[in-house]
Amino acid sequence: MKSEKTKSTVLLTEEMKLPSKDSSVYDGAQLLIYEKELKKYGITFRKLADKAPVHKVTRSKLVTLAKKTSTDEDVLIHIKSKKRLPITLISLRYDITVKVLKTHKLYIMALIIAYSESIEPVINWIDEQC
Repeated sequence: MKSEKTKSTVLLTEEMKLPSKDSSVYDGAQLLIYEKELKKYGITFRKLADKAPVHKVTRSKLVTLAKKTSTDEDVLIHIKSKKRLPITLISLRYDITVKVLKTHKLYIMALIIAYSESIEPVINWIDEQC
C-alpha cells in the first residue's frame, strides 16, 4: 500500500512540471504564473494596459530602467517585502525623476517582476516592442 502512495505522489509531481520550452503551452503557463505574481502586487493586465506609456521613447527608457533594477537586490527586497516600488531609492540610484517613477510605477513594477522572475514570453514581447 505504501508503494502505491509513493507512485501516485511521484506522478502528481511530474505532471505539475511546466511543459517543454518550445511549446505554446509553456508560454501560456508562464503567462498564468506572471498574472498570479502581478495580482500579489495589485496589478492586473487591464490596469497595466491602461497605464502603459504611449510614447516609444518613454517605454524604451522604462524597460532599460527595469532591466537594471531587476538585478538590484535592495530594490527587489523592498518590492517583495512591501509590495511597493521604492521610488526614492530608484530615483537617487538611477538618476530618474520622482514624477516619472510615480506616473509609471505600475508599468515599472510589472517589468521588474517579469525580468526578475524570467518570464520569457513577456520579456520576448517587450524586447520586440522596444
